[in-house]
Amino acid sequence: MSTSLNIEDILDFSMWGDEFTFEAFKANPARWNKNWERASRIHTGSDVFHRMGSVCAPKRPVKESPITMLTEQLVKMQDLFVKVAEAVEGKEGQGVTAWLLLGQVERTKHLNKGFENSYPVVAARQDARCFAPEITVSALLKRNGQGFLELLKACAKGRRDAGEGKPYFHRSVWWDEALDEVPRSFLETLDEHAYETMTIFRNDFITKFLLYTALSVLHDLGHETPGVKRVTDFMTKSGTTAQSLAKAIASTRDKPVIRCQSCTSTQQESGPVYMLCSTCKSKLNFTIHYCSVRCQREDWRDHKRYCGKEKIAKNLPGTIHDRFWFQPDIPDSLRHLGTGSDTGAVDFASLGFGDPARVQKYSAALRRQVSLLNVDKQADYFLFDERDRPIRFEIQNSLLKTFFRITRTEALSSDNSKTLEGMVEYIIKAMGQKPGLSRKRIIAQFTKEYERDIVVNLAKIERVRGKSGLTVLENMSQGISTFMSPGLQ
Repeated sequence: MSTSLNIEDILDFSMWGDEFTFEAFKANPARWNKNWERASRIHTGSDVFHRMGSVCAPKRPVKESPITMLTEQLVKMQDLFVKVAEAVEGKEGQGVTAWLLLGQVERTKHLNKGFENSYPVVAARQDARCFAPEITVSALLKRNGQGFLELLKACAKGRRDAGEGKPYFHRSVWWDEALDEVPRSFLETLDEHAYETMTIFRNDFITKFLLYTALSVLHDLGHETPGVKRVTDFMTKSGTTAQSLAKAIASTRDKPVIRCQSCTSTQQESGPVYMLCSTCKSKLNFTIHYCSVRCQREDWRDHKRYCGKEKIAKNLPGTIHDRFWFQPDIPDSLRHLGTGSDTGAVDFASLGFGDPARVQKYSAALRRQVSLLNVDKQADYFLFDERDRPIRFEIQNSLLKTFFRITRTEALSSDNSKTLEGMVEYIIKAMGQKPGLSRKRIIAQFTKEYERDIVVNLAKIERVRGKSGLTVLENMSQGISTFMSPGLQ
């Protein structure tokens, strides 16, 4: 009785099947990946070399080595990958921006495409994954997909730096130690270039996985498939706002930084082992870190008053005690914002004010503006008619109001704010035709308050307003609203 070979069965076959049950990839990609991640965690490089060596690099009866041919093929594949990686990054980083704005489900889909399309064309098929345990969906999705981008950029840079005709080998301590526990007797049964051969297989898999994942992203962006259309629409409407949002997402931390309470050093600066104040931890479930016994003793003079009694610590940037730990690039001008007494969330009424320490540097006209805003915290700005009477200006749309308040904060916090003209542009559009006001009067008021000429830069942003007629702030609001639920708009 004859049996026909099924190509799917061949592709789904694994040398590790006696230890792990791998679902067929197409049947259940999530479970397939989960099982592979579990398998990768428990095997050393030596385990993999021993299991895969006899299949990937058996002793050859001839002296000719395939290393030269395999190396040339790897270089060609890496050169192709570099071109695709450069297309993702682009001149303005549009592919990177899109990747960061995608949701986790969509990113996972592209990573699975990378696996699906690469393992039929690599040595050892799906078992190629065992050569690169760092290639896991969970690792590549970390920090909103930054894990994938970092690997993509590192491998592209590595190939460029390697030089003409030379491959890039992605460094791994795990693989560097693969020969440490392999018996010499076993090595004698393999090709003399066994380790080099499997190193090429490892990097061929990494390269092809990254290549096919990147191609999947570029394909969907080019065809505006349903999964990415929301992102492409946002990027088209909002311009640089999308890039700014992506940059903020990219810099977001997934966990707080650990700093010494005394010398403020981080683990990168002082080493990975830090001590805890055991009393605060046991009595208050409150974390205080020290890099050394010496630092703990030096801080005791201040800490002993609160130790085990009150949750008081230095508000060190990036630590668990910093309410903005997840966003290290948040400007100092926003760090003084008040919080609600119950939730700890930022109090909306406190948004839109500069650092109080800068008030003395304000012009008399700007101090007058700030004093009025402090009295009426729901107002967004005060304009003045020809008789110098204040005219209250308030924005009703909450999202647009938030953007305006952030812009106002920046304008009040910097002598060279690049956002001031955007605020003026919106106010002129909204209030320039009101009784007692005009474009000329509003420009004159802002010039007096901020003591700078805004006419030239204002004219520039007005010229690029385009057919939509939307101001910079309206464009930002409309674009980002696609990422928010209707109830928040």
